[in-house]
Amino acid sequence: MNIAVVQINNSFSGQDYLPLLAGYLESYARAHVTRIDQYCFMKPIYRRTPVEEAVQHLLPATIVGFGAYTWNKNLSLAIARRLKEERPETLIVFGGPEVPDRAKNFLRAYPWIDCAVYGEGEVAFASILEHYQLGERDWMHSVPSLRYIENGSYHCNPRAERLDDNGLASMPSPYLSGLFDDLMRSHPETQWLAMWETDRGCPFKCRYCDWNELGDAVMYFSLERAFAEFEWFAKNNIVYVFCCNANFGIKNRDVEIARHAAAVKKQYGLPRALAVQNAKNAAERVFQAQKALADGGLNTGVTLAFESLNPATLQAIGRKNIRVSDFQGLQKRFNQENILTYTDFILGMPLETYDSFADGISQTIALGQHNRIQCGNLGVFPGAEISSDPGFLKRYGMETVEVEAVIFHGVIDTDPNRIKETQQLVVATSTMPREDWVRARSYIWMANFLHFDKLFQIPSVILHEIMGLSYRQIFETFLSEGVDQYPMLREFRDFFLEKAQSIQHGNIEYCPASEWLNIYWPIDEYVFIKLCREGTLQSFYEEAIDMFQVSGDSLLQKAITLNASLIKTPLVDSDEDLSLQYNIWDFYRGVVTGNPVPLQKGTYVYQIDKTSEQWQSWDEWMRQVVWYGNKRGAYIYGVNPIHPGIAGHH
Repeated sequence: MNIAVVQINNSFSGQDYLPLLAGYLESYARAHVTRIDQYCFMKPIYRRTPVEEAVQHLLPATIVGFGAYTWNKNLSLAIARRLKEERPETLIVFGGPEVPDRAKNFLRAYPWIDCAVYGEGEVAFASILEHYQLGERDWMHSVPSLRYIENGSYHCNPRAERLDDNGLASMPSPYLSGLFDDLMRSHPETQWLAMWETDRGCPFKCRYCDWNELGDAVMYFSLERAFAEFEWFAKNNIVYVFCCNANFGIKNRDVEIARHAAAVKKQYGLPRALAVQNAKNAAERVFQAQKALADGGLNTGVTLAFESLNPATLQAIGRKNIRVSDFQGLQKRFNQENILTYTDFILGMPLETYDSFADGISQTIALGQHNRIQCGNLGVFPGAEISSDPGFLKRYGMETVEVEAVIFHGVIDTDPNRIKETQQLVVATSTMPREDWVRARSYIWMANFLHFDKLFQIPSVILHEIMGLSYRQIFETFLSEGVDQYPMLREFRDFFLEKAQSIQHGNIEYCPASEWLNIYWPIDEYVFIKLCREGTLQSFYEEAIDMFQVSGDSLLQKAITLNASLIKTPLVDSDEDLSLQYNIWDFYRGVVTGNPVPLQKGTYVYQIDKTSEQWQSWDEWMRQVVWYGNKRGAYIYGVNPIHPGIAGHH
């Protein structure tokens, strides 16, 4: 009998992830199913594929397992439905985070699904293969973690015990055992990416997260296996590895893993990057692990996540944040090592208000986060407590809307027959009504646009450090009615507000731009491109100068002049020398790196290096600077001081 697994991931410009779930299911089954010789595993479906093409591939299969995630659920359902129409006897099994624990409504909504697995899938799928009998259903009673409907009645079998360290060890690595070799040989044109687990589970209980479905124990693969797998990645031309661990750095062994990965990169030149998600309250281990990755050329940026700084919100969602002192200490140490960080927030959390959200963003910047704040909208996932607890959304007055799920920087799919993926987003709560959610969403877009895209970061630092304005005051100035008299500033403010309102009405979170690389752009990047592409940068700065009532020789005017000269643009072929009456660049760099430099008055000449990096077209600039430079905030040129002359302290 043929077995097939469908684990659909998104593709990235000819790059695809090896289907790790499919590998795990096959590997565990080969090690534990006594009658495995009766089965033949087909090549998995691992990327978005037209429904009819997928069905034709799956028709020979007796059993088909689907891994359902936010990014593939609807396509997986469509394939499963057509497959059942074409071959009714096929056993269709669904698992993954999109399958809820209370699966009765799920199974009734999609009756072409024969059964669903909740939680870890390896044991349950192997048990299905062990007990399956063609044309019968009684065997389902023997399969742990299975949910199914029989004769109109819903059945929920007891959950399988989680795989502990020994259980994980009993599952051979699909990489090392060669399960992907044939797939890779069949697609020599594909640049493969890899997902990697060195542990499984999360000890925390954040109620918005679907890690909770596994419980709070963390289980570990052996170090020997982890080391061997990373070397396999290098030897098999894997350029990018995404580590699936929920808390990298939670144990000392993660530092060993990072150092080993760096040694492998040094020996083979690959992989080029290893992306990890950091532990929250393990400051020293996180620093050592990330330093090892950075020293080895594997670092993709360090996440120092808050999600919220409002104590009531953190209590409501069951989250304990990284301590502020640890955040500041890590931020400073990473800055000293030239390792870039970014901080995560989530909009739409329970008990968050506009004020607490805006203050949290402002405080995080003041604590030293000048590289990037990433703020996602709160999604409602079936495996998370906010979804499984029937009263949670009502208790906090959460309003949700279904929107199409697209990936920022993902290619726009114009196929009229495409299957759209969707997600549920929170767009209002009892403490953040709809109009406040719109204000908050616009506020973080404005913060990204002005500060993290570097468009107004130098003046913002001066306004905060020298003139005593909070970053919140600065960003809100650009969102206020005071911009009504300034056409360009008004246009950007209104665009942010209208886009936020459109999300509340079910529109996508990002901006499609067929004329700009044919991809979905984050809102701030879209406006940044528009400003530069349309040649209106100078007008933006002129309006900002007028709005802040800046005099011609003032410190703030010089800061704006410097910032305007630093924005990277294409088709530039000469450096620029700029003379200022203050050491603004040195002062600014001191603030953002955590190594303060006194502001001094005098004659300071700065050479702006506009020739070391050049872009010969707007498309090249959009790709290399705005897109690839996103996490690094690499939107401004380098600066070389020339003969500073100090006249005195400011």
